Amino acid sequence: MLGAGVAFVGRAPDNHVMYPPMTSVKALVAQLGAVVLLVGMIRFTGLDPAPLALAAMQAVLAATLALLMRSDRWWLLLHLCFVPAIVLTLRIDAPAWAYVLLLGLLLLTYGAIFRTQVPLFLSNSATVERLALWLEDHAAKHILDVGSGTGRFALLLARRLESSHVTGYEQAFLPALLGRIAARRRDSEAAGRLRGLGFACHIKGTGGSPEENVDIRFEADGSVSLITGTQHIGQGHETTFPQI
Repeated sequence: MLGAGVAFVGRAPDNHVMYPPMTSVKALVAQLGAVVLLVGMIRFTGLDPAPLALAAMQAVLAATLALLMRSDRWWLLLHLCFVPAIVLTLRIDAPAWAYVLLLGLLLLTYGAIFRTQVPLFLSNSATVERLALWLEDHAAKHILDVGSGTGRFALLLARRLESSHVTGYEQAFLPALLGRIAARRRDSEAAGRLRGLGFACHIKGTGGSPEENVDIRFEADGSVSLITGTQHIGQGHETTFPQI
């Protein structure tokens, strides 16, 4: 059984100072350090690279600095993509609403990071299996997954440990919503009900009389006339056809 919910914690006291995690400091140092090195390199060599080439050079320098500071490997990919992505986005000349939409999606997905200082990590199936084996050995009956993301980890545990009660809590709105939907679908399946998107197909016979027909006529002037008719079954042909 899985209960997926959203838990909102209160504000920290005013006298409590939340310092940025060291990983974020390393990322800022890598980006700024890469800019400083790149400016010095250009002044020393006299090169005048194109904007995209300049962004690529900055990305390589930032990733190298992150590697030297022993940042997590996934930070290397972020450094390699960050500035080049900005340059490419500016070239696309996308409308303003697209940036607002993207910002909204990012805030709905990662907005809780500003409060919790905990990034969104999605665990794989192998991790779930290892943890499930450990929990089985310790006969865990109640399992709490704090920061459950989209609920995938908690759902896999619930399927693996059918005798345990698994509860997932997530503060980010969009991952929590996806987790709730997945949990509700799982509970419905357990009760013999199916939830999701349903599709239905309508089969209609053609060639009915007297209105539905196809007639091809070869005119005396060498032209060809194609005459076709369709039966209406509620589509509103009387309204649409006169507008053609």
